[in-house]
Amino acid sequence: LYNQALQIDLAVYGEQHPNVAIRYNNLGIAYSDAGDKQKAEHYLQQALTIMSEVYSPDHPSVKTIQENIDSIINGGQSE
Repeated sequence: LYNQALQIDLAVYGEQHPNVAIRYNNLGIAYSDAGDKQKAEHYLQQALTIMSEVYSPDHPSVKTIQENIDSIINGGQSE
């Protein structure tokens, strides 16, 4: 369903829209939960790239996605 939502948002909003970044983030979390760290990081990085282009580094959405990436890299351990 996350892939379907991504395809819809890509068609409606284009590739650089925050809604698309949210879908990438959701896919990243889903892949992380499923144990696929590589795909999780891939999708989360795409989300971070979009959000960073749209918002400032201080924006809550940018920070949240970065925290998600950090969590995967650190294996869920807090710093």
